[in-house]
Amino acid sequence: IPDRDRALAHLDEAQATFSERPEILASRIHVSRALGEHGAAIAAAAAAAAGDAARHDASWAEITALRIFTGDFAGAETLLDALPDRLGKTSRAHFFRGQLAETRRDYARAVAEYGVALRTDPANGDGHGEMARASLLNLDLDAARRHLRLSMQHNAAGTLARGQSLNPSQHHVGQLLDEFALDALSLRRLGGLGALPAESQLARLKALVRQRPESTAAAIALVLAARRASEFRPEG
Repeated sequence: IPDRDRALAHLDEAQATFSERPEILASRIHVSRALGEHGAAIAAAAAAAAGDAARHDASWAEITALRIFTGDFAGAETLLDALPDRLGKTSRAHFFRGQLAETRRDYARAVAEYGVALRTDPANGDGHGEMARASLLNLDLDAARRHLRLSMQHNAAGTLARGQSLNPSQHHVGQLLDEFALDALSLRRLGGLGALPAESQLARLKALVRQRPESTAAAIALVLAARRASEFRPEG
């Protein structure tokens, strides 16, 4: 692909001229991820982490995003915890902490982190999308609907350019919202389970799914609770 070769050639030229600057490493990670060449991105991130670039303004976010994308959640958390306050308290850092909370299925914490981030970056359409999903899984349908609408509003140009609909009901979160909203009985019962111990939650969720096998909300809640309790294990 000509554009690929040209992009990498520019990075190589910059590196030859200026050596391993954090800005160049950040660009190499970003370009490699965009090209789907995650091995090259990981190598660039490792080079950055070996020096001081992992804490540099230009590169820490690219390295953190890559670690989350590749499943290195502990590495991402370690990097975030080591950031100086001027970086660790940015909206970007709070978005990453929200994503890490979601990997632990802690949607209340994710909502809190996304909320802090959006207070300082309210026009972040992708951030509103993250908040919409986390709010839905936290069973706050009003917040999910509001943030989905804001996400689609801020990302409208890109959505239309891809030939996609601006109707929230055509979005996967919007479709789940519609299904959850039609299942008020299950939602009421699910809302009372959050304070229970994990074992009691699982037992009641399994009973609810047996009673209401058509309930998408109950099925998703059971899967998430089982994941939190580490009930999914490889066979053998």
